[in-house]
Amino acid sequence: MTSKPKGKLMRTLMVGAAVLASLTLTTSAHAAAGSDHLNAGEALYPGQSISNETASGLTTLTMQDNGDLVLQASDGRVCWHSNTTTGFYAIYQSDDNFVVYDQGNHPVWASGTQGDGGDTTNVNMYGQVWVGEDEITGGYCVQ
Repeated sequence: MTSKPKGKLMRTLMVGAAVLASLTLTTSAHAAAGSDHLNAGEALYPGQSISNETASGLTTLTMQDNGDLVLQASDGRVCWHSNTTTGFYAIYQSDDNFVVYDQGNHPVWASGTQGDGGDTTNVNMYGQVWVGEDEITGGYCVQ
């Protein structure tokens, strides 16, 4: 009698594992830990960031839990932000546009850089964020 519940449990676990695997395969690529850039198709989700060491310390672009995409100096200064409150992820799209989307996949901010060329979104050694060939943060994030 105990073999039937075990069999049902195993089938349930197998189905659950298959569903989890399919969900994992359909999500966007995430930024590599410790990276200074995103390639096309890579995204930042809440708590994830890209950063670069500058003359005055680490400068980090983070998708925050509060929905805002923020460029911050190592001393805590906010140098730039997307001014969004409903953002869920920021993705560097294959059309060269860097876009913050909400949980319903609606854009809430965009860099407006589609078609401008380049290969990455990155934080450079001066603490600037570049989307392809366009600097979007309006200046240096170093002291």
